Amino acid sequence: MVSTVRTNRSERLESNRTIKQNYLLIRGVRRLYCGSGDIQGKSVEIEGEAAQGVNCNDCDGQRYDIYALVGVEDLLGLNP
Repeated sequence: MVSTVRTNRSERLESNRTIKQNYLLIRGVRRLYCGSGDIQGKSVEIEGEAAQGVNCNDCDGQRYDIYALVGVEDLLGLNP
């Protein structure tokens, strides 16, 4: 019984990882679990990290997207 519980938990964690990886590959344009594109983002909060709450209008699911700084551009061209 205990090994079955561990196996089920392990399978759920692996499935969750796969779902999240796929979500990142599609850049968050669809709901994480139901796949709907009818999503609505809230304002972006920046407190040590940038994050945004996102709601699905089809399944009422909610998620929290976390953003990372991946580059910078000097708009005035002052620094090479």
